[in-house]
Formats: sequence, C-alpha cells, structure tokens
Amino acid sequence: MDPNAVITPYFGNRYSLVGVKFLEKEGDSAPHPRNPVAFCDAVREVALAPARLQLSAGDHACPNAELVLGYVEPRYIELPYRVGKKTVSVLLSNPPEEDSDLVVIIGTPRQLMELSALLGGVSASFGEEGSFGLCGEAVARVLLEGAPSASLFCQGARVLADFKDAEMAVGLPMEACRVLAERVRDIEKGCTAMCGCLTSDIAPGIIESFRQAGFEKSTDFFFGRVGDRDVKLYLEKDPRGRVGRVTITLPVRGDVGDTDLFRVVRRGNWSYVNARVDLDSFGADIYTGRNLRNSIELLVKKIEEAIAHEGG
Repeated sequence: MDPNAVITPYFGNRYSLVGVKFLEKEGDSAPHPRNPVAFCDAVREVALAPARLQLSAGDHACPNAELVLGYVEPRYIELPYRVGKKTVSVLLSNPPEEDSDLVVIIGTPRQLMELSALLGGVSASFGEEGSFGLCGEAVARVLLEGAPSASLFCQGARVLADFKDAEMAVGLPMEACRVLAERVRDIEKGCTAMCGCLTSDIAPGIIESFRQAGFEKSTDFFFGRVGDRDVKLYLEKDPRGRVGRVTITLPVRGDVGDTDLFRVVRRGNWSYVNARVDLDSFGADIYTGRNLRNSIELLVKKIEEAIAHEGG
C-alpha cells in the first residue's frame, strides 16, 4: 500500500507526504539543490510536487538544521534534539520511499488533530529557543525517540519556507505512517468513527438522548447507523451557546454532486454528503429525545431520495 495515495486524499491536503532518509555515505543518485536552501523550505518544495532531493552539508542555508540533523558538531549550544550519528546526506522523497526513516506530514491543526486521533495521540515538545522547529521537533526527535512528534515550525520556517499561520507539521516513524494508512483505509471501507473520546461541552442530557436514539458520542459528533448507512451528526451552537443547527453527514461511495438539500466533500473514493438543518425545523427535541430517531431517519431518507434523483 502506498501511504501517500491513501492518507493525502483522505485529509484533503494540498501537501503530499515527504519521506526523510539519513545517509551515512554518498552514493544516491538524487539531485542536489542548485543553491543552498533551508531544510524546511526543501521539505515544503518536495511536498508540493513528486520529487527526490538530496541535501549534503554544503546544501544547507540554515546553520540550525546543520546542527540538529547531525552534519556538524555543536560547540557552544545545548540542543534539545540532535541526530547522534554523523550525517553525510539527507534524502527527501515524494512519495516516501519504503526505506525512509520517517515521514513528515504538513497540514492544518484540524487535519493533524484528526491524524492524532487515528494514531492514538501525538506528542509535542517545543523548545524555548524556538529555532529548531521542523528539523528538530518533527525530524530529529522522531528519529531519536521513534514516536510521532508535532512541530509548530520556527520563525525561520514561516519566513524562509513561507509556511502559513494555519499550518503545522507532524513527523512519523515509517511504521507509524503505515499504521495510519491502514486505519484510514479501514475508515474508507467501513466509515467507522475515528476514536471513542467522549470529552465535549455538550450537555449530558443531550448525549443521553442521542444514545437512546442509537447514536454514540465521539470527539465532536455523534455516530450511528440508519438502515445500512453510517451516519454522523454535528451540533452547531449559536453565539449564546445554545444548539441552533444540526448537520448530518452520510458517506457515499463514488461521485455525488451538490444539491439544494446538501453539499458534498470528496475524500478519496468517498463523497461525504452534508445536510444542515435548523433545530426548529428538525422535528425533534434533542434535550428529551422526543422524536429524535424518527427525525434522523426522515432526514436520511430525504437525502437518499435526493441522491437517487441527482444520479438518475
């Protein structure tokens, strides 16, 4: 299985996965950059288009990356993370190669929150110096500790590599990347919930109403089945903190177009159909559970009829 072909479409990410492999001797045929480049900038460029790029000591424009990635020995500074072995070159690849040491995934906080849920958690440790973001937190630390690690980038990455304010990164050992791809594939096959986290600010009475109607609570939505359909329900609050709208999501295999009733988000081979209704017109009392199951089933039926009409 190609993790890049599974993970990137699922998260709807503009960046592809980048494999990182540490080389202790010369010999790989991958090209070097024409001019010295910051490591974070090189990772971003490779993530945007299929490529292989090799970075030796003379290819780096950032001395911090040379230190933390093991090219040179530090003399006057203590580093929170540093590759211990002597690095001759680092190979970046898109898509990641089978023998990559680790993978870097760039995305939004929401995308990486979902990734963390699928992996059962991602650790983070941000140094007070703030100068070893991507290279230290998402690469060197992952190589040293063998566990996923998040990075908020450093100021240099924001300026030199032009990462946006709404972007961050996670580094994964290659095996964790394979596990992530398997779990994404399982979701695409069965459209099951990502995790069992019950932490939320939704009133316990509402949670019990949905449970009585056959829907369990996940991170920020309820999930259950109506007939042979997997169904998710999101509750949207107004500025006063009261639930004002309900969004129901149905995963449908194949292509489905937008209609007056719903909008569609594509992820891989699936179309995620999203219909939003005002609570007043929903036809159920979410606080007592009265008519809740019937209202959900009726809305699912309307969506299915609209899908059939749109396809016919």
